[in-house]
Amino acid sequence: MRFGEEDFSRIVKKHEELVQTLIGYEQTIANLSDYMLEATSDWLGQEFHSMKDLVQQNVENFKTENISSISALPSAEKTCAMFPRAMVRLFEQWLSPAVTADVNVDVTNSETNQEDESQAGSKAANQAPTLNTTKNCIYPFIQLLLEFANNSLISGVAHVVYTQILRDPT
Repeated sequence: MRFGEEDFSRIVKKHEELVQTLIGYEQTIANLSDYMLEATSDWLGQEFHSMKDLVQQNVENFKTENISSISALPSAEKTCAMFPRAMVRLFEQWLSPAVTADVNVDVTNSETNQEDESQAGSKAANQAPTLNTTKNCIYPFIQLLLEFANNSLISGVAHVVYTQILRDPT
């Protein structure tokens, strides 16, 4: 079987049509992905909004329990436990997916981590931060974001920043 110039032209034309079709599919998939992400965000935002009363109650309980120890509040990781786990998990994944992908942290049980760190003694002080240490450093940010998102101010930083924003919204 011999291919002539006309056969080759048809093959090239079919190839170009196939490429255009694939480009169309790629664009369709990108649009579908954007749509799904937007729909998921809408649903998740509505779900989180419906949890605001629960969060407000948890924050009030936290403030009542800790009013006498304002200078020695629990860590940000422990404080995040008063927010629904899904809210914390969203920010864990958003702020540090490489760190959180390998570790599933239970924010309600951080005493174990603190005991392990205290037993390690000065040897750990001379070592580079571990995965757990790196992960824990995102909790102050998560706590602030959740405080602002739920209008449930706990930390002094949140109170100061929120007040400043109200004074000068630009």
